[in-house]
Amino acid sequence: MLRRTRLKTVGLVALAILAVMGLAPGNSGAAAKKTTKKKTTKTTKAAPVPASTGPAATAVPASTGPAATAVPASTVPPVAVSNVVWTPCGAPFDCATVKVPLDYSSPSGPKIDIGMKRIKAKGATRKGIILLNPGGPGGSGIRLLEVKPGIVGPTAAEQYDVIGFDPRGLGASTPLPCGSAQDRSARSSKQYVSAIKEACDSRAGGLRPHITTANTARDMDAIRVAMGEAKLNYLGISYGTYLGVVYADLFPDKVGRFVIDSAVDPNLRAIELQIGQFAQIEQNLLMVLRRCEVACPFADPDVVGRFDRLLAQLEKAPVVSRPYQVSAPTLLSLARALPARKGGEALLMKMMAELERRDASAIFEVIKLLDDRLPDPSDLLEGVDGDALYFQVACSEGFHPSTSPDFSNYVRLVTAQAPRFVLLAAAQTFRTCAFWDKNVETRPIPVAKPGVPPMLFVASSNDPVTPPVWTAALASRWPGSVLLRVTSFNHGATPDEPCANKAAADFFLTGTLPTPNACP
Repeated sequence: MLRRTRLKTVGLVALAILAVMGLAPGNSGAAAKKTTKKKTTKTTKAAPVPASTGPAATAVPASTGPAATAVPASTVPPVAVSNVVWTPCGAPFDCATVKVPLDYSSPSGPKIDIGMKRIKAKGATRKGIILLNPGGPGGSGIRLLEVKPGIVGPTAAEQYDVIGFDPRGLGASTPLPCGSAQDRSARSSKQYVSAIKEACDSRAGGLRPHITTANTARDMDAIRVAMGEAKLNYLGISYGTYLGVVYADLFPDKVGRFVIDSAVDPNLRAIELQIGQFAQIEQNLLMVLRRCEVACPFADPDVVGRFDRLLAQLEKAPVVSRPYQVSAPTLLSLARALPARKGGEALLMKMMAELERRDASAIFEVIKLLDDRLPDPSDLLEGVDGDALYFQVACSEGFHPSTSPDFSNYVRLVTAQAPRFVLLAAAQTFRTCAFWDKNVETRPIPVAKPGVPPMLFVASSNDPVTPPVWTAALASRWPGSVLLRVTSFNHGATPDEPCANKAAADFFLTGTLPTPNACP
């Protein structure tokens, strides 16, 4: 689960560093959207993956993994859904809506809209539909399709209708109307979340309790029914992976070909997921620095020590290049983000060498590099209402730690595994859910039901938002599935890594999972 907003990165299932980046003009950013990742029950620590691990596809053992609480099955009969009427909405897209129950326990009661956009199959042989979700919660599948129209590859797109949808509460679907001018002008995270919560309470009381992962999964099945499909094919990234396996638990006999990219392990508690994130980020930083021991602008036999000394200098006195300033948290944030961009690692080293001379002019190159890029697959939240949807699901389903014991131990635990990122970790301890809903529900853990077909799991080796150990752990509990590891810093490999994109396309076309070492 992830959330990222271009230059200012906010982490899914993530990194609440908007307030500490220090990159907004005058060093006063918009409200900090504090987020973390998911979830509940088991207390095992996510161990860092060695950065040297190569890109290998490994067959997943048929073990069922740790004991898990199944998602409660729907107790309502199949919902009657009318056929979808598609209308052109700007080539190559068609748009439509489908009516679904507000409350699935009362299927004949009030209805809400689920908005969709598709690229229709062009080939003579049509195999079905592929539904997309980019994460969040609160990510727009419509926006994902718009900015990444080739996400499933041209060969699969020839034979499938590729459909992005907005989850209930967002965008083209019946929205959660919690935005206001006050929300956008709030100067602190507490003010921001409190303002959204107040607006939600007054404007969206009837809709908000029905915005859950399970209900969104039921909406996905309503789309399948409306499209007249016997099976659902699916590509989910980040939180979208959790949504996908919840669907598979609720509707095991409707699962077609599922690609689960950059997953969160639902067996980990929220605080463990946050610590696992920072451990991966620290490991990535050390790997990048050690590649700079020689022949780079920041080269030094003790390059890690040199970085630590620069960080200490910036803690005492940020470097200003108006209208921006680069502080210690800014540098940490950029050290996390830049290696995922082409040319970003070299630019990071150049910037650090300049910062030692009290020169922050490279920040303008950094901003250009980060802003001129298409959005990350999970960078598809729709403003304040997207944040409201995120908080609603994250808080009610336990994605955020919200108890005092968690917070009192959090910084100490991060210090042990990611000492350089304690500044950001401390900023992330803002208790979002303390300002949302007090009664946090336990999020159920999906399990593989008998007969569910194998899935394709994809993990980037240095993903700083959902470390690859999480995808591996989830994949191990889905018998017969394959874990495809790609050497990359990307959060979400399928849209941008050619090998992963082709593996997913081939799987959708033939149903054949890739062999080991499919991405050498």
